[in-house]
Amino acid sequence: MYSPINPKVEALAFMLAQHFQSPFPDGLVMRLGEGWEGNNIEAISSWRRAHEEMTGKELFIDESKCDVHREKSVTDTIEEAANRLSQHLQDQVEQIWDRQPCPFPSPQPFMPLVKLTHTEGMKMAHALLEILAGGLPLTTLEHHCLMSLPGEGDASHRLAQWIDEQAAQYVYHPSELTLPLAHDLVSSLFNDFYP
Repeated sequence: MYSPINPKVEALAFMLAQHFQSPFPDGLVMRLGEGWEGNNIEAISSWRRAHEEMTGKELFIDESKCDVHREKSVTDTIEEAANRLSQHLQDQVEQIWDRQPCPFPSPQPFMPLVKLTHTEGMKMAHALLEILAGGLPLTTLEHHCLMSLPGEGDASHRLAQWIDEQAAQYVYHPSELTLPLAHDLVSSLFNDFYP
């Protein structure tokens, strides 16, 4: 779950978030975070922490630990992190549009499966729209949602209803479902092209 972090890192996450023109203030939550974060900045902070845990390398440099002669500028740090983040987001888009397998989480002994809440479903809808919009214009995708998905409301609300109907369940955190649901959504919206 999201926890407060170093204010310098939070400021860097805020600056990094400015590099991405997201149509939704929470569109990166299910793509980068665990799914409990409240907005894109918190999701970027979670992604940074996960990146550092996996690689053992700091994504954002703590200036207080750097020798003045070796210190990277904040601009270089943000640019490097923005490139890594862009590549990660692009990899997700390619994984979905290239139809690479995206299995749903497997049940684990002694771990209950959990269904998405309404709020998590809306965040997931925004994330799925952003992922699929990497392969075609967002307006086209929203049109497909309005034409193909039952329900009422705009594309986000219809997609949230579709997500709820899938009854997908996660084991550890809600964002485990992002890529499997995106994979199924492509099949549902574009079944003539992607059987």
